[in-house]
Amino acid sequence: MKVLVLSDLHLEFGEPYLAPAGLDFDVVVLADDIDSGAKAVEWARLAFSHTPVLFVPGNHEFYRRIHSEELKAMKAAAAGSNVHVLDRSSLVARRRWRPLPRLHRVD
Repeated sequence: MKVLVLSDLHLEFGEPYLAPAGLDFDVVVLADDIDSGAKAVEWARLAFSHTPVLFVPGNHEFYRRIHSEELKAMKAAAAGSNVHVLDRSSLVARRRWRPLPRLHRVD
């Protein structure tokens, strides 16, 4: 399994990020400080629409927000999509003769 790991993009400061062309990966891990609040999830859904994304929020996602409310908003933004918000939770990925891994929630 090929994993693209991105961290500390800080999109809230206005700098756009596009993954370099030609990268080959099966899953994306967004490990903290991607954007403010649920905007990080919305960006991930658009930027990696055909790839499973594991999103682990950092302190900037919660900055000047109530943690429980923002986490709920992030999970709502991710519901039914390719993005999986992980906060004190985990997923087990298994590859089964498919081009993309299947993800199973373990919470």
